[in-house]
Amino acid sequence: MVPLADGGVVQTDLERRRQFEAVVDVVYEPLQRYLGRRAQPADVSELLNDSLLVVWRRLDHCPLDDPLPWSYGVAKRCLA
Repeated sequence: MVPLADGGVVQTDLERRRQFEAVVDVVYEPLQRYLGRRAQPADVSELLNDSLLVVWRRLDHCPLDDPLPWSYGVAKRCLA
């Protein structure tokens, strides 16, 4: 992390990537099963990719200690 003059910090790209990879390790298979139960088989891969893209973009909002419930909400919205 890089400190800012106002007391905040900025994550480096490597730190953000590592956080995302840790989240994906936890949520990938459960989201795949969740989407597989609710969508057409041909659509599951695209919906999973869309969900993980949202997770990446909103990683600052994701609770890193327990990302699965939040990620289910993301997947639910992607299904809609």
